[in-house]
Amino acid sequence: GLDFAIRESGQTQWPLAVRLTGPGLFHQYPQYLGEVPDKDQIAEADCHAATQVWMPDWLDNPDQCLESIDESYQIASEAIREPVTVVITPVEDPNSTDEEADLMGEMIYSSSYYVPFEEAANLPELGTKADLDRHLAISVVKAAPEILEIEAPIPEARLVSLVAQRFGISRLYSKRIETIRACFDLIPGIQKTNDDTGSYLWSPERSPTTWNDYRMTPEGHPRDLWPTKKGTVPIAREEIRNAMVDIVRIAHGAHSEELIRRTALLFGREVLRNDVEKRLRSVLDWASSEAVGSLLLDGEQYQIPLPDET
Repeated sequence: GLDFAIRESGQTQWPLAVRLTGPGLFHQYPQYLGEVPDKDQIAEADCHAATQVWMPDWLDNPDQCLESIDESYQIASEAIREPVTVVITPVEDPNSTDEEADLMGEMIYSSSYYVPFEEAANLPELGTKADLDRHLAISVVKAAPEILEIEAPIPEARLVSLVAQRFGISRLYSKRIETIRACFDLIPGIQKTNDDTGSYLWSPERSPTTWNDYRMTPEGHPRDLWPTKKGTVPIAREEIRNAMVDIVRIAHGAHSEELIRRTALLFGREVLRNDVEKRLRSVLDWASSEAVGSLLLDGEQYQIPLPDET
């Protein structure tokens, strides 16, 4: 039989099933001949394809086995990929004139809070895979702060990837991910926030409660308002909140529809997918909640709350 199957969040079909086999393992027969499970087994398990792991191979070289599984999974996943149908909404405000939109856009794009996004992926390597394994905690504590200084707030998964990259590692598996992630708590002054897109790490110089900037996404960079596909780099809700606050400040108030459209544009979204709109509304609700208080809904418009003088 089949032992387990693999799929990603959002996939309705299982791309790949895996069977474990070996000498006397679970008394599985027939013995290993290098073949994959037959088509009837694959269909019965509602999987597109299947592969097999010979346990002596696993004991000898688990990384190579994982690479083989990953390669089979990517091929199977691509084969079942279907075009995603989504509702899209034009970002432009149909009720505003071109002149008003241009003036407002110029004011926002020239804001001192709207700053370039700086890339940390080109930092120099600090050593080899063996160096990282030999001195794990020391290596992570040395590599991560430089990345945080450039890209924070940064998704935790991206920080893990960029730390590994500085030691020549391009492909990560769960055990290494967890060992690197466990060392982040050793970094002095690091802070962590969480939202519906994951965990984000902050440098000592950029606190989630005092940082007011938001960053323009370079063309072609995978930063996005919602992780729509593998490899997308989501944006922390605090950064999205900062953009919303700045728009309200410049406009002296904004309706929710206008605020969401302009925020989407600032982060490179010329059309508003329903999943992105849902995320922006969630951030707006959070930013205007009593617990956060960055924005205040006054009638039909969002305003910046007056300072508490008590």
